[in-house]
Amino acid sequence: MDIICGRIYRNGIHRACIGIENGKIVAIAHHLEGKKTDYGNALIFPAAVDIHVHFREPGQEYKEDFFTGTRAAALSGVTCVLDMPNNRPAIVTKDAFEEKAALVRDKACIDFGLYGGMAEKFEDMPCIAYKTFLSKDNEIFCSSDRIEHVLRAVKGAEKPLVIHAELEECIERDTPKNLKEHERSRRAECEIAAVREVLKANGHIHAKIHFCHLTTPEAVEMAKGEGHLTE
Repeated sequence: MDIICGRIYRNGIHRACIGIENGKIVAIAHHLEGKKTDYGNALIFPAAVDIHVHFREPGQEYKEDFFTGTRAAALSGVTCVLDMPNNRPAIVTKDAFEEKAALVRDKACIDFGLYGGMAEKFEDMPCIAYKTFLSKDNEIFCSSDRIEHVLRAVKGAEKPLVIHAELEECIERDTPKNLKEHERSRRAECEIAAVREVLKANGHIHAKIHFCHLTTPEAVEMAKGEGHLTE
């Protein structure tokens, strides 16, 4: 049994030792017999899971690749990541998904899962979930009049839909002419309108939805009120 000692949170912060066998915690006690690695007053936390990363492989490895991204995660205490599909090319087909999986599999330093991209045409993939954008940021775009179609497709595939919630029609009304006006193009109303449109379309479909990086209390409360996940 491997033993590490330090401070843990268990109904308050306490000094404790943790016994580990075959990668699993088997004992937590004030004292355990055996060879120890003592971290003094350092806090010992469970490893984290990051469900929203953008490792830029394939297509933009000059920014980051799967090895450097997962290595940084491991060094930060993250042992599982879920990688987004807006690569170059975007992961919107089964072939593209399988090519990416084969490319990154042996480069990963930690556990990982991959999202599939859901544009307006559904393609079945062995992904952890599907991601779509309601704004024209990349190829993984779904227009507001196709939201219901996309929701039905992911419901049938028994996968969650992960949504970048900014409504394109709203953004287009305030196209920035210069950097000073850029912030206005991403108004709170565009996020709120996107969440409202999705919830309305999903009212009789009941697909599982996860809204990404919401920034307004109104959007968060609307999503949570319907039982959906947010970040």
